Amino acid sequence: MQATLLYRSRLIIKAITPYITKEAKVLDIGCGNGVVSHELAKHFGCALTGTDPQSYLTTSIPFIKMLRDDQLPFEDGAFDVGMFIDTLHHASNEMQVKIILDALRVCKKLLIFEVKPSLLASVSDIILNRLNYAGTPVPCTFRNEQGWMDLFHENHITATARRIKKPIPFYPFSNYLFVLEKKQAS
Repeated sequence: MQATLLYRSRLIIKAITPYITKEAKVLDIGCGNGVVSHELAKHFGCALTGTDPQSYLTTSIPFIKMLRDDQLPFEDGAFDVGMFIDTLHHASNEMQVKIILDALRVCKKLLIFEVKPSLLASVSDIILNRLNYAGTPVPCTFRNEQGWMDLFHENHITATARRIKKPIPFYPFSNYLFVLEKKQAS
């Protein structure tokens, strides 16, 4: 499991490198066991804080427990960058909107790294979550790229999408990276 997370961390680092600087205050929303968070903080040298409704940490990172599944315990604009890494498909469609909007309240920019919907993604997620994160909801609310972009547009969120190149041809998952900013009132 640890080796898989470290390999996955390298894929994520490559995808988010243009958006994270050493000076950035970064929030990993739904940080899980913290392995990926720890690798990101080590690679970028940034100040990274993890948050989740429960602590599943197996590494030492700064962590603050979420108050509710849809509310982050931070002040407006407290972070330069927020990240959801393979997290949002654990939330209902309605909850996805609420937590994204709250993340945009506390983060100036938001990165969403999500897996493309597939049977393998759903089955893998169910199995891995039962083994590692007992009690975490797994509604498998995966969305295709257009589904994500529609959600952002409907909620007045400026977003750009990037498809992430598979690290090796037979890598079993395809991923998206969305970069979000709340639209400014005109």
